[in-house]
Amino acid sequence: MKRIIIAVVLAAGVTACSSAFRGVFEEPTVRLDGIQVNGLGLTGGSLIARFEIENPNSFGLETDRVDYTVEILDRTRSDSTWMPLTKGVIDDNIRVGGNERKTLELPIEFSFRDFGPAFRAILDRGTVTYRVTGEVAVEEPLRRTVKFRKQDVASLATIR
Repeated sequence: MKRIIIAVVLAAGVTACSSAFRGVFEEPTVRLDGIQVNGLGLTGGSLIARFEIENPNSFGLETDRVDYTVEILDRTRSDSTWMPLTKGVIDDNIRVGGNERKTLELPIEFSFRDFGPAFRAILDRGTVTYRVTGEVAVEEPLRRTVKFRKQDVASLATIR
């Protein structure tokens, strides 16, 4: 009986701590910091996209897995379709301290053929509307999955 009481008290304590943590946890923000051309060829190229993760919490966050998808908006179609640019997983141990920022570099390889008219429209406009979605498997201080979604417009002037 004593073990049951201890188990119930422990479970209640963990639930209370978890609920209290959810009330003060602020989701990290993700933004595109810049894109650098890594190489271009006859059929495509590679870019390095720098994303900044900002942790607005007073405590550090740690993960060993970030799943991400980067898409661009194809404005050449009447329905403005999102086209996948890259998708991947970062399996490195990443720690972002409390109230700190961390920059991640993601390699993006693409084929000109995959984008067809959308690539031409991006060059003509000088801007690209992008969307980054994914999830971070936060390990510290409590295990949870944090989804992120960011949509913005990047100027080709930021691509160097």
